[in-house]
Amino acid sequence: GGDLAWEVAYDEGGTDGATVEFVWDDEHSEGWFRANFIVPGALPAVFVTANELDLQTLWNNTLAENPSDILEEPTEWKRSVHLMIAMCMGFIKVDNCCRVRRFYGPESSFLCEHVASYPDEAQGLPAVPRKYTRMEALVCNTWVPVIRNGNDHTLLMQVQRLRPGFKVPRWLLKQVVKIIFPTLVSQFQLASKSFESNPVWKERLATDNHGLYKAMQRVLDNSKLRPVPGRNPQHPVAPRNPPGIEAFDALAAGA
Repeated sequence: GGDLAWEVAYDEGGTDGATVEFVWDDEHSEGWFRANFIVPGALPAVFVTANELDLQTLWNNTLAENPSDILEEPTEWKRSVHLMIAMCMGFIKVDNCCRVRRFYGPESSFLCEHVASYPDEAQGLPAVPRKYTRMEALVCNTWVPVIRNGNDHTLLMQVQRLRPGFKVPRWLLKQVVKIIFPTLVSQFQLASKSFESNPVWKERLATDNHGLYKAMQRVLDNSKLRPVPGRNPQHPVAPRNPPGIEAFDALAAGA
């Protein structure tokens, strides 16, 4: 409805602390989330941590098992993935079959991803696992290289629509976010910090089967020449000072 407003679900505090806001329609049990947080490490290394499906359970304990590629051969620009998620001691079990599409140009200083579920009638999808509910996904990720104390870091901004398919009261949703989100962010940050000491991740970065990590290096190199500004240009881009749409328009136009 028109009276719905964004509210804070989680706020780590500080300029670079992670934040989650959401807007929720109790009547229809659906809404949107937006989360901003910084991950230590250069974009290519951070992306290895997030992108190598068979290594996901090394750090992400919300996954029941490693995700798998489905329906199409992954490339630099796209992949299709089956996810199985078990949270809150197995009380919440959902799976999803989704298409990932990536967008960036030769001069881009950021990367955008669009993640959307396959329609239920799509052919060749894996069956819904026993005791799981297939949940719709619609997610937009924006990955922005940033500098902190002279070192490369990565700002991840995520906007997600949530339609669980069953009634979820606002208070419960907020509590689940407070429990799961900081743990997941911390796991991701710790995994990225340990990149240099993990030979498997370093090997995947070097092998780069689909050319994705070389593309991420180009994005990182571009960001040194044309960094993405925050809404307040007097301060560095950060979870509380994210880029405005005009920044992306200008960069996309080569301004």
